[in-house]
Amino acid sequence: MWAFKGYYTGEAKEFIQNRKKKEAKAWSLVYSLIMVFTVAILAVVFNIEDTVTDTVLSVSGGALGIALINLILFISCRRAPKNEIEITNDGIQYMEEGFTRSLALYKIEPIEYHEGFIVVCEKIVLQKELLVEGDWEELKSLLKKVEESLETDAPMYQIEESETQFFEATVQEKRIYEKFEQGVSRVTPIGVFHFFATFQLENGETVEYELERESYEKITEGQTGTLVLVNGNFFDFGDGEEIE
Repeated sequence: MWAFKGYYTGEAKEFIQNRKKKEAKAWSLVYSLIMVFTVAILAVVFNIEDTVTDTVLSVSGGALGIALINLILFISCRRAPKNEIEITNDGIQYMEEGFTRSLALYKIEPIEYHEGFIVVCEKIVLQKELLVEGDWEELKSLLKKVEESLETDAPMYQIEESETQFFEATVQEKRIYEKFEQGVSRVTPIGVFHFFATFQLENGETVEYELERESYEKITEGQTGTLVLVNGNFFDFGDGEEIE
């Protein structure tokens, strides 16, 4: 697994901001046209007389609206872009506009390799300086292998088999943690609930994992069963009968 976290710097930051500037210019044009048409339609609907004063007011209102839109877009482009990406051997999870999104490895092309950072699908930027888990050269090797395999008749979506482990364990504790994150509004954060369970293994060791809500609600404190891990991450907990 590879994990990236932090704020982009240097050429990677410049690359993202330039891309956002291009997007902002396009949206600015769209919003400006919408504002002009809106002012024109309102003038017709409310039967505004063609006087100098009314014309000036209409044009001023439209210009002010366009200026505000452009100011918002400009501020958005100047914000320091934040990185929060996790990569496993079958997919990429990344933060976009406050939400976690997924991208399968078989959809990663095109890839751009720059000095110190990699651009995947023109939107996911992996910066070497922000790598907090995993090896950079191994990641480059994985991406190149997957990229090359996409040109063959048998694409290689997974580089290695998942490692599955089974432990007899008891649920020692359950807890819910509320983390405030940016949602649709950048001003008002929203509370996102994270569910955790602590398990005691047969050897006395205790481990804690984050669970999906459905899995969290299925188990109870004191319950004994089979803890299943896939690549070191929680997969399931139960009596083992339905686990393959």
